[in-house]
Amino acid sequence: MKNSFKKIKYIILLLCIATAFLFSCENKTNLNNNTLHNNNVSQKNNTTDNIVLGKDNNWDSIKKAKESLNLKYSKKREDFVSDEVFANFRNVKVGRIKENILYRGASPIDNSYNRAKYADALIKNVNIKYDVDLSDNNKKVEKNAKKRKADSDYFLSLYKDNKVSLLNMTTDFKDEKNYIKAVKGLTEMAKSDGPYYVNCVEGKHRTGFFCILIEAICGAKYKEMVDDFMITFSNYNGITKENNENAYEIIKSYYVDEMLRTISGINDYNVDLSNFEWESITKDFLIKNGMNEDDINLLCEKLTN
Repeated sequence: MKNSFKKIKYIILLLCIATAFLFSCENKTNLNNNTLHNNNVSQKNNTTDNIVLGKDNNWDSIKKAKESLNLKYSKKREDFVSDEVFANFRNVKVGRIKENILYRGASPIDNSYNRAKYADALIKNVNIKYDVDLSDNNKKVEKNAKKRKADSDYFLSLYKDNKVSLLNMTTDFKDEKNYIKAVKGLTEMAKSDGPYYVNCVEGKHRTGFFCILIEAICGAKYKEMVDDFMITFSNYNGITKENNENAYEIIKSYYVDEMLRTISGINDYNVDLSNFEWESITKDFLIKNGMNEDDINLLCEKLTN
């Protein structure tokens, strides 16, 4: 009787171990190319079947479609496959921009999303010489420095050496005040040596707009600008054109397309934006907002030659 009881206990224990093993394997298979599926926007929670952008879109309909998306993501490093993906960190290589001269990503000083120490280590690894910080001013940096000194030492060394441009931009890419600030940052980049790093807090909206300006004046085509911008939503949310085309198109329309309409003044939402010559259009936009043509040429020379 005792032996039978021991056998039953042994079988139950084996079943528990097997169940735990299968559960562990199932969790591991939830990886996509960049992030862990269970901590990104799941396809179930991000259903966009009933949200379709059509021919007669306008800004209000695009805004409504974007607001319906659930674009949350994890603040935990272990939920992402690499430090680069977690910090949304990458080398920008589009148009005529040469390799290893321009990088973008999350803030190396603002730890709102737990990414600062990873971004700081990454910019140190690639020997960044100049940082364009789109979201901070001196007061914000000094406040964060008190909390982050040990984990943001590389950024703070650049800051101490006056190798950081602090622009304090808002996330509203339609705000004309941000255009003036962007011109200031681009001008300061032109007068400094790279490699350069562009960041806001997450490396998403402000960084996306600023990098589109750079990419366009360096000859990037529409598709290249879209592809670079959308890496952010693959990194953070696991959204790609292949796994969720509807969400992908909504995000592209809300951000990239609207940013380019803002730069060009195009108000027709049925126009194919891939047909435009974005290099000259963007140069005209920057000149209109106060950037010297010589500084534009100097920046392009530093980024492409």
